[in-house]
Amino acid sequence: MARQGSLPLLEALKAGRKIEGEESYRHRPGSPGWTAVEECLLQCVESVDGRVEAARLLDSLGYTRHYLRKLKKGSRWDSALAAERLGRIRYAAAVPYLIEALGSDRKDVRLMAINSLGVIGDESAIPHLMNALKQTLKDKDGEDVSVRVVKSAIISFGTAVLRDLMGELKSQDWMVRATALDILGEIGDSSTSAEFSRMLGDPEHEVRAKAAKGLGKLKVREAIPLLLAALKDPDWVVRLHSARALGLIGAESAIQPLKAALTDKSWQVRAAASEAMALAGGAGFIELLNVLIDSSDRYARDQALDQLSRAGFYTKLKSFLEGNDLILKENGKTADKYIGRDLLLEMARILSSLTQDRLEGILASLSTMGHEAAKEDIAGVYALIKEVQGRKPQPKPS
Repeated sequence: MARQGSLPLLEALKAGRKIEGEESYRHRPGSPGWTAVEECLLQCVESVDGRVEAARLLDSLGYTRHYLRKLKKGSRWDSALAAERLGRIRYAAAVPYLIEALGSDRKDVRLMAINSLGVIGDESAIPHLMNALKQTLKDKDGEDVSVRVVKSAIISFGTAVLRDLMGELKSQDWMVRATALDILGEIGDSSTSAEFSRMLGDPEHEVRAKAAKGLGKLKVREAIPLLLAALKDPDWVVRLHSARALGLIGAESAIQPLKAALTDKSWQVRAAASEAMALAGGAGFIELLNVLIDSSDRYARDQALDQLSRAGFYTKLKSFLEGNDLILKENGKTADKYIGRDLLLEMARILSSLTQDRLEGILASLSTMGHEAAKEDIAGVYALIKEVQGRKPQPKPS
């Protein structure tokens, strides 16, 4: 019955109307009527049309005062729920109380307060959230979920938190430096690129890895020489993120160093290097094909084969040679968008220089069908490849 009585309120708020006679919706805290109206208002506070009026009613009908009392003196569950509700309705007057709740000895209350401060977005909370981050990292029983909640809250402030984060890059605690870089990378402001470059020389490998990751997200071309040097870092995670960063930047000048990284002892680094080569464009795919043909390193060959196969090279080559260009128009915005007609012609020429047995072996591995299953198909592709030696690339339309 209580829920049915609140239906007119729900409909009016969803329609964006101002509520008259609000006293009829005032109830004793904890009563069925109180709960029904609360559910209605919390639902509407998330809507575009009803948000402002629902927030006003939550305040005028006593819900915000109730939440503040529960936050300070309620049970563990009630305090955490009150912190969540205050954030959900973006109640700015609750900021001092939520900041105070950061010192609670109850973890769930602290986490809800942190999250709500991020949702409300009052910049006076930034220093307190930074302290909460450092304390969370310091606690021996700190969990990943706690760090994620604090990071998310800080990220929600965007560029307003840049100065505080960059100040923490001088921290003696490497975990603080690494986390600050991670958050800066998520915010993605280009004004921080110099700091990422500088931190690539940090003595702690986790910090260097975060710096490389951030340079990739920001696509800092000026950092290419530093990232190339980092491909030889003693730590594989740094090498991994450096290779990925070079791929995101799309540096053709990095192809040869990335090619060398295909022999890295870490398979994750090898995979990242091959992906980065593909992202560098046609020249990267040509080098991947050369690695597949010429490299004496089995792991490098396997990685090149995997990348070419995932790009659909065999299917595209076969379609191109047969004069069916439809598949070339369906690449989308992925690394294999670089596999166009001229590139396929160049790669076909490279393949045509091989002996028949060698060429058929390469085609069999690329086809993913196996030599016997694809024998007839491969023979046809082999014949077409031999025909391309006299072809010239088509002129690009003016």
